[in-house]
Amino acid sequence: SLLDNVLYGNKKKPYLNNVSFNIVNKSFNILNGDTKACKGVFDLLLKYNEKHSGEIYIDNVEIKDYSVNNISNIIGYIMEKPIFFNKSIKDNLMLFDSNFENIMSVCERLKINNKILELPDGYNTIIKSGVVDDDLLYMLSIAKIFLKNSRIILIEDIFDKQCEVL
Repeated sequence: SLLDNVLYGNKKKPYLNNVSFNIVNKSFNILNGDTKACKGVFDLLLKYNEKHSGEIYIDNVEIKDYSVNNISNIIGYIMEKPIFFNKSIKDNLMLFDSNFENIMSVCERLKINNKILELPDGYNTIIKSGVVDDDLLYMLSIAKIFLKNSRIILIEDIFDKQCEVL
């Protein structure tokens, strides 16, 4: 992925002013700086908004040529307030992979399998405030991204935030 001379935000006082950088596949990149600038990069990569000028490419294809659905298959996004449906942990994760063995394997790799199994109904525990703690919700958000097999992962600042369950 590549941003090349991107102008975004208010033209007189832009969040991104001729910003260029490359995100290399299978690498760990940290975007740090002004909150509006970081949010602007997320908005552009997720196609929530459009740039004024410059180019944005993913896999050498201009981002405007991707559908929103294609982008959501390529990019995994962990929000500062993870959102889950008021269903079981299993049902929420099966939206991203229907193979329960894969789900358990990812949760084991993330070291949350035992924590899930300690819940009142294990993987069948309904996600709601007070039953599943915030730390587990964040880790379940990461599990969703791994199950989805995203090539690019965007993570908002998730430290010391509250979670929201829908």
